[in-house]
Amino acid sequence: MGRFVGTEELLALRRSLKNKGKRVVFTNGCFDILHRGHVEYLTRAKALGDVLIVGVNSDESVTRLKGPGRPIVEQEDRAVIVAALAAVSSREQEAHHALNPEAARRPPPPACRPRPAMRP
Repeated sequence: MGRFVGTEELLALRRSLKNKGKRVVFTNGCFDILHRGHVEYLTRAKALGDVLIVGVNSDESVTRLKGPGRPIVEQEDRAVIVAALAAVSSREQEAHHALNPEAARRPPPPACRPRPAMRP
């Protein structure tokens, strides 16, 4: 099972793994209603590297993205569910862009920048 980390620990973990020659893959999402597509997507993402780190969007972020009445599942519960998936190595409690206003203005580290969509 994955473990919960905050932003500072996540960045230190990423540096440490990269120094050890590990390829770190980062992705994030709402994961409000977990379904097979999420599991397949995370499994394919994990296959791209040695370690998969998943950001789970905050409740406020999910409401902005999905609309009123969302999320259905609270952030902490979504995080526990995502961390329990076999493909997940670490899980950041909130998506990078939702951590704080300063973080939203900084570009993400290169390993966290969006990549072209994966095709099955």
